[in-house]
Amino acid sequence: MPTIKMKYSLNENSKLSDRDKKISDYIGANEGEDYSAVLARDGDWDLFHQLAKTRESILNWYNFAENANVLEIGSGYGAVTGLLCDRCKTVTCVETQPYKAEALAKRYKNRTNMDIYVGNVVDLKFEIKFDYIIMLGILEYQGNGSKGKDRYIAFIRSIKELLNDKGKILLATENRYGIRYFCGEKEPFSHIPFYGINRYPKGCAAYAFDKRELTDIVNESGLHFKFYYPVPDYKHTQMIFTDEYLPKSSLRERIVPYYNDKSTLVALEKDLYDDLVANNVFPFFSNSFLLECGLDDHFSDVVSAALSTDRGSEHGFATVISKKKVEKRALDKKGCQSLKTISSNMLDLEKHGINIVPHDLEAMKLSMPFIDQKTLSDVLREALRNDPDKFIGMFDLLYEQILQSSEHVEKKYNALRKNPDDTSNYGIILKKAYIDMIPINCFYDEGKLIFFDQEFVRENFPASYTMFRALKYTYSFITFANGIVPLRQMKERFGLIEVWEDYVLEENEFVRKNRDFKTYGSFWERANVNKNDIISKISFE
Repeated sequence: MPTIKMKYSLNENSKLSDRDKKISDYIGANEGEDYSAVLARDGDWDLFHQLAKTRESILNWYNFAENANVLEIGSGYGAVTGLLCDRCKTVTCVETQPYKAEALAKRYKNRTNMDIYVGNVVDLKFEIKFDYIIMLGILEYQGNGSKGKDRYIAFIRSIKELLNDKGKILLATENRYGIRYFCGEKEPFSHIPFYGINRYPKGCAAYAFDKRELTDIVNESGLHFKFYYPVPDYKHTQMIFTDEYLPKSSLRERIVPYYNDKSTLVALEKDLYDDLVANNVFPFFSNSFLLECGLDDHFSDVVSAALSTDRGSEHGFATVISKKKVEKRALDKKGCQSLKTISSNMLDLEKHGINIVPHDLEAMKLSMPFIDQKTLSDVLREALRNDPDKFIGMFDLLYEQILQSSEHVEKKYNALRKNPDDTSNYGIILKKAYIDMIPINCFYDEGKLIFFDQEFVRENFPASYTMFRALKYTYSFITFANGIVPLRQMKERFGLIEVWEDYVLEENEFVRKNRDFKTYGSFWERANVNKNDIISKISFE
C-alpha cells in the first residue's frame, strides 16, 4: 500500500459527511480498481463522479514523457491518480484531508510507484523537481473567492518552483462564462444559477475565471501556456479542442452534455453549439479550460482528441489528432482486439471497392494521415441550406456504397427475421453489414466518400439497417432537416417505412450495450433532458 506521510498535516480527521463516508466505504470494500459493478449497483451521482473511469478522459490522451515524475495537487479520492501511475514513473500525491489520503491509499493499494503527502503543497519540501504538476479544479480555491489576481498569481509562482526546467503544469479550471451556466445550470461553487455570470455579488468560497482572467494570471506568473477546451467539461470529457483546431461544425453528433441539476435549466447547450461555432465564440463559452503551462513554449503537438472512455476496456479509445497524423489509441490492452477488428473491417471494405482512410496497425493504436476534408455529415448540413436535391443525392450515393460493401445473401438468412414466416420487406441482406457506414464516419471529397472508424459489423443483416442508422442520426443532429426534406420522404425512398420501428428497437439495444447504460446510468439520467420541460418554464404572454 502507498505510504502516507503525515509530517505536514494541518488537521486530524474531522467527522466525515455521509457523502464522504459512503465513498470511503465503497473504496475500502472494493477488491480492485474497477468500480463498474459498484456504479451499476448504486446510482448515486457523488459516487459516480469520484469513481467513474470517464474522469480520466481529461488526460488519457496526453503524451506524458517517458519515466516522468509527477506531482498531483489535490488528489482527492484519486479520480485520475491511477492513470498517472500507469503512464508515469512516480506519482507524488498531495491531499489536505487525511481521510481522503487514507481512501486514496486503499484505492491504489497495489501500486508501488506512488506516495501520498497530507498537507498544504506550499508547505511541503520535496527532494526532486517534477516533470509534470497536475492541478485539476484547484486554482479556483486559492484566493478564498477573491476577484483579484494577486493570490492566484502568487500560488502559481510558488508551484512553479517545484517544476524542472522542461516540466509542464497541467491546470484545469471552470469557466465562469461556460455555456451551460447561461443555460441555467447552477454555478459550481455557490450552487446558485447565474451567480458566476453576475460576478459573485455576495461573495463565494471559490472563484471561476473567464479566459482573459486566466490568461493574465498565468502570464503574470511567468509561464508560457497553451489552451485546451474540454467538452462538455474537464470532469467527464468527451472531446478536446485547441485554438489550432476548433470545431468547424455541429458538436451535437459527438457530445452528450449532462447537468447535475436539471431543474433550473432554461435552455439546452447542445442546441446552441452550432451558433457558438458559427460566430467564432466557442473558446469564450467553453465550460472548462485545460492549460498546459511551462517555462518554455514547447507544448504537446496534439490539437484535438475524441475520447470514448465510457465504452469500457474493449471499446474505449482516444482518437488523437496532431498536425500531421491521427492515432486511434486503445485505452486498455483489451482494446487491442478491437483495433485489429477495425483494421480488418477497413481492409475488407477496401477489397470491395470502398474508399478508406489508409492506416497502420501497431501494438496499441491505429495510425492514419490527417485528412483535411469535411465529413459527409458536414456537407449534408450545408446542402440542406443550399441544395436539398444534393442532400438526397448524397444519401443515394451512401446507399450505393453500403450495397457495394459486402456480398448479398438470400433473404432467408436475414438475422432480423422474427420467425420463418416473417414477410416484412427488409430489402437486400448483406453478408456483412458495416453499420458504422454513416455520414459522421466518412469524408466527402468531390463526390467521393472516404470511410474511417468501421468498428461494428453485423452478419446477415439488412443493408437498410445501416441506412436507417444514417438517417436516424442525421435527422437527430441536424434539427432543421425535417422541415426541408421530410424524414418520411427519405424513409419511403429507401424502403424503411415498414421496418423503421423494428430497427429502432434493435438500435436501442445496441446503444444500451455499447454505451454501457448499466454502469453509466447515473450519467445518462443527467444527460436526458426533456426539452418540453424547459419550454414549459418560459412565459410567452
